[in-house]
Amino acid sequence: DLVPSYYAISYRWEKTSKSGKIFINGQEFPVYPNVESILKDMRSPFRPLLVWIDQVCINQEDRAEQAKQVAMMGEIYKNSLRVI
Repeated sequence: DLVPSYYAISYRWEKTSKSGKIFINGQEFPVYPNVESILKDMRSPFRPLLVWIDQVCINQEDRAEQAKQVAMMGEIYKNSLRVI
């Protein structure tokens, strides 16, 4: 299967509340402030970017999905255009 080009983001988890917010398909999505900051810093007015970041791409309420995705993170990072 063809996988679209994407950037992977590695960041430090915070033990704060999800006081930041982003919008995904027009829906507000709560995130940690550092996740909000890096996503805002990365966005471009000239071209869309496809980004993988675990807080958004992994259902944090589903332990089985978390385990499966965490096991794949090495491949996710390896196959990205760049890890930020």
